[in-house]
Amino acid sequence: MSIQIIDGFQVNTAAPIDNRIVASGSVARNAIPYKYEGLRVFDTSNATAYVYVNGAWRSENSSGISGPGTTNYLTYYKTGNTIGDSLLYQENTSIKTQGNLITVNTTDGSVTAVSFFGGGSEITSIQGANIIPGSVPITKITNGSNGQVLVSGVSSTAWVNSSQLSVGTASSVVVTPSSNNATHYLTFVDSSTTGSKNLLLDSSGITYNPSTNQLGVASGTTSAPSLCFTGDIDTGIFSPASNTTAIASSGSEKVRFNAAGISTGLGTPIIGMYVGRVEFVKSSGTVRRVDGSDCAGNPLTITGVTSNSVFMKARINFPTPMPIGVGVTTPGISVVCSIDTDVITSSPFSVYCIASSNSYIELFVSKSSGAAWGNLDVDFIIGVSFVAYSLSYGLT
Repeated sequence: MSIQIIDGFQVNTAAPIDNRIVASGSVARNAIPYKYEGLRVFDTSNATAYVYVNGAWRSENSSGISGPGTTNYLTYYKTGNTIGDSLLYQENTSIKTQGNLITVNTTDGSVTAVSFFGGGSEITSIQGANIIPGSVPITKITNGSNGQVLVSGVSSTAWVNSSQLSVGTASSVVVTPSSNNATHYLTFVDSSTTGSKNLLLDSSGITYNPSTNQLGVASGTTSAPSLCFTGDIDTGIFSPASNTTAIASSGSEKVRFNAAGISTGLGTPIIGMYVGRVEFVKSSGTVRRVDGSDCAGNPLTITGVTSNSVFMKARINFPTPMPIGVGVTTPGISVVCSIDTDVITSSPFSVYCIASSNSYIELFVSKSSGAAWGNLDVDFIIGVSFVAYSLSYGLT
């Protein structure tokens, strides 16, 4: 390689050389220690001629733009007059990004991306027919208002308050979930159907009629009452016959209620019963009611109190007369009574029912020995509890 000597050229000085172009790489061009206005260098790194103007290199290309490029890649300005490869490139009819994270098909306009996210407020004008079916977690579908249900209408789909939902004109709506044991379903029946608006859990089990606000269950059996307890399915309430309710315990009937009354075990049904407690106060010759009333809260009343030195008696009147089975002779009432407390310890006391009807019972209290009660200046209080009941023998 020949070397050309330039007249007046001095090494490491700021004295200008002539106007001929010096060939140099980018590193060497920028490393020239003494650059002056008008210095021209041909950069062999990017095949561009530069001139040093106003303290900076400026390309002498006719366009004023320089930089490398890669086939198929879109370019962008790296500086004001330098271009380079962008992240986008074209492959046939698709425009892609490096790594193929996003692809735009310029033929059909489809966009494929790894994910979509951002702060955009809405996506509009998407044709439902163009959405490929797939699964969407139900937790991802929200509406911004609590207690609403998404329903489809004649013209559009909308969120509706749950209190405004209706079955419409359908005669019934049936839900049939899969089950290995049996088919369970819910049914809404319109008002034109007998037993209107029933909600059924299964064909013979629980029914609910909103129009009458009645809940119905199957009759059940002694060993499997229809109303039972979790973990104890042979104890509960069932119906052994029409107009009859029974209570079972451990698979055995214990109490039965029907038109004849109440029965326990194998006993005769009780059609009326009063339970109460009174106190006989001997010093004042009075009897006072401590407890006892009917199911409506009407109290028992006390009349006919009689007292002497050895006994007391009184009539306990029922708020409502008890029914008596047809063919049962007067009095027709059974009474169980006993002394539950007394303040006299010198002699035991006894109580007897000496008269009864379906309207009252008469109780008689005395010392078991028949002796006098003693000093009447002291309150002698004898507590008596009683049960009066009527059985259904001969009741029609």
